[in-house]
Amino acid sequence: MRVETTQRLLVGARRGIGSEDRFGMIQGRPVVFQLSEAVLRVFFRSPESLISLTASGVVPADVKTLIIRSRQSELRLVRDLDQWRAPAFAADVPAASVNELLQQLTTLQASQIKREDYPFELEIATITMRGFDNKPIDTVRIVRWPDTGRWGLENGDNVLRIFPESLHLLLTPSDFGLQPPPDGTP
Repeated sequence: MRVETTQRLLVGARRGIGSEDRFGMIQGRPVVFQLSEAVLRVFFRSPESLISLTASGVVPADVKTLIIRSRQSELRLVRDLDQWRAPAFAADVPAASVNELLQQLTTLQASQIKREDYPFELEIATITMRGFDNKPIDTVRIVRWPDTGRWGLENGDNVLRIFPESLHLLLTPSDFGLQPPPDGTP
């Protein structure tokens, strides 16, 4: 018969000035030992290591509708089986383009993260993903720094995922091959 026991590791003060090593002991045992910085990193991961590097945790197959809003326009893309449509344009859009955007939002990993206040003044677009019940699943806010051209994507967790300037996000009707109708409605 196996008996499980729980032991507590007590982590104490730093070993000295300029050292990240700490003193430790197992609760109930009269022995003090040194815990190296490397061992402490295993036990106490940095908060940044727990942050997902993708802009959204949504599963692309769960997305029925994408709503892309910018200062200039609002574009609604709706899934119809394997096709995507832009109802305001009464047109199909290339499924490969929509799938590329979904993959950028859900799979592509940021090269850097920043935990800071969201820079509203740099926002260029938002993308809201809705499920098959028409309820919002997630919204990704998008900023772009004019001085570097780098992109920042954030989904309400106050963490900017930073992507290089070479990223090409499809955000406008023309990016999906859509032209405004002759009467100019959308």
